[in-house]
Amino acid sequence: MENNYRICGYAPQYNLSFVIDCYNKVDALWKFSAYVKSKGCNIIEANKIEDTIDINLNMNDLLAKGDITLKALGDGMPNSIHKIIDGITYRAIENEGACYVPNKNITV
Repeated sequence: MENNYRICGYAPQYNLSFVIDCYNKVDALWKFSAYVKSKGCNIIEANKIEDTIDINLNMNDLLAKGDITLKALGDGMPNSIHKIIDGITYRAIENEGACYVPNKNITV
């Protein structure tokens, strides 16, 4: 079974927000979250990748796909917005133009 997770976080010491994916490095989402928190970052969203919907995250990952991949990086806090996909309204996270739905199982 694959353990692929996505976290949107905020690094207050740098005023940067980010989206990172973790591929089979840890066996539980809480462990990935604890790792990110240990680096001084705040968690905005944390989900299994299969529960997310990519809207326009950079398909050419900012870093090569490995254990942990940076998907988006931006100044300040990310924005929470509404996106309509196939007639369904979702809450989405937007970070410097990169956008994704953190949980496709929850609609607005």
